Amino acid sequence: MFPLRIRVEPLWLVRSMDRHNTSRRIESWRPKLVGLGVVPQGHAVQRYERGSSLSCILWQVYHPRRRVLLASASSRRRELLTRAGYTFDIEPSGVDETRLVNESPDAFVVRIAMAKATAVSLGSEDCRLVLGADTIVVVDGAIFGKPRDVGDAISMLRRLSGRTHEVLTAVAIVSGRDRRTEIAATRVTLVDLDDSVIGAYVATGESMDKSGAYGVQGIASRFVERVDGSYTNVVGLPMTVVERLFKELDDGV
Repeated sequence: MFPLRIRVEPLWLVRSMDRHNTSRRIESWRPKLVGLGVVPQGHAVQRYERGSSLSCILWQVYHPRRRVLLASASSRRRELLTRAGYTFDIEPSGVDETRLVNESPDAFVVRIAMAKATAVSLGSEDCRLVLGADTIVVVDGAIFGKPRDVGDAISMLRRLSGRTHEVLTAVAIVSGRDRRTEIAATRVTLVDLDDSVIGAYVATGESMDKSGAYGVQGIASRFVERVDGSYTNVVGLPMTVVERLFKELDDGV
């Protein structure tokens, strides 16, 4: 059996159609699933499109001239790109994300992000902008990725409770032989969390697929006292960095 290639196309309902009115109000939208044929097993690609009405609204906003390919299965990164109005496909990389011995946090996160983008770019068209990213939480020099299990999640949250930690996301973009990388760093402070709160939060399941065992955009938002830096970086993709690197590579078109 072959998986179906899927395109998700936002349908935007817009009130004013006056092309000179750039402050049109978006009423609502919903995803539309469209079958696009089949692709070999292990190489399924999901496609996310901007609606034509949205293109009119954002006619003055930059968008890459080349197709974007997101080398990640992260729903948070997909949502951030979609909300920002990008058109893109998804193809997870499946690379090994094991840290090397004595590897620094910066070196580790850059290596993984570039490995994701490079792995996916090998099977894509040279004109694609392949986007890879990796996010980690750092406290006292220790690196927290996604928790291995419930016990690991509880341990991470105990370490982060009542303290300030750093969230690092490396963004890597590959297009043919061109490569760009950049790291975004954000400092996040959590309130004091007792074991009962930690246990109840971990029991929701929200922490299990997130670096540092918490999701700033979800239930854990009630635990976040302060964010110094990019909020979207903490979610998983610093959008200003993505925009800047896209523009740098697009200049060569």
